[in-house]
Amino acid sequence: MIVVKINGTETNLNTLFKVTDFKISSPAFSYYTEKIENRLGQVMTGQTLDKRTLEVTGFIKSDFVSTRDNLFGLLYTESFELYDTRVPNKIWTVSTDSIDIDQTTETFGKVKIKFSSFQGYCKSKTAKTVTSTSNSFTVTNSGHLIVDPRVHNLRIEIRGTVSSSVTITNTTTNESIVFNTPLSGNSVLVVDGIQYKKDGALITSKTNRKLISLAKGTNSFTVSGLTSNNIKVIYNEYYV
Repeated sequence: MIVVKINGTETNLNTLFKVTDFKISSPAFSYYTEKIENRLGQVMTGQTLDKRTLEVTGFIKSDFVSTRDNLFGLLYTESFELYDTRVPNKIWTVSTDSIDIDQTTETFGKVKIKFSSFQGYCKSKTAKTVTSTSNSFTVTNSGHLIVDPRVHNLRIEIRGTVSSSVTITNTTTNESIVFNTPLSGNSVLVVDGIQYKKDGALITSKTNRKLISLAKGTNSFTVSGLTSNNIKVIYNEYYV
C-alpha cells in the first residue's frame, strides 16, 4: 500500500509494518424521492454515491512505539491519496478514521487502519492523453463514471489556425464548446475544467459558456472552423 501526500511524496506502508490485507467496502447509494399528490408511491429525483470505507490490516514484530508514532505522523494530517500496488493505476483520495495497534505479545502486534473516501470512487493514477490532427476523432472513457468537468479532471487544448471562431463537439453527448476568437501561430485555446483560456488568460466572455463531458465508452468528436489542427484531450478515468 502506497500513501501519496499532497506534495507528491510517496510512502510504502510495508516499510512501517507488514501489510497483509486491503479491503474496500461495496458501493452504496442514497436516493432522493418526492411524493406527488394523487399518485401511488414515490418518484426518484436523484441519487448520490455514499462514502466508502477502506481498511488496511497487518502486523509488526518490533518497534511498536516508533511504528505507532510514524503512522500517526504520516496519516493523521490532511486528506491524501492511497493506492494498492497490486492495482497501481487506481488511486483513492482518503482521510484517516482510525489507527489501531494491538500489541499482543512482546514481539508481535496487529495493525488495523481505517480510511474514508468521501467521494465514494477512485480515479486512474495517471491521466490519459488523446491527440488528434483530424477534424474528427474519438476519445474512450473506460471508467465506470461519466467524466464531468465540473468535478473531474478534463482538459481540452486546441492549436491551429482559426479565422473567427472554432467549435468542438462531442457528438456522443451532443455537447459543444464555441470559442469566438481568432487563433494562429503558437497560441492555444484551453478548456480546463470549467475555465476557458487563451494563452493562459481567461476568455469566458468569448465562449458559449458550455461544457463537454465524456460518456462511458467511446466518445466521437468533431471540430469545425480550425485548420492545421492539433487537438489534445487530457483526462482521468473514474471507477467505483
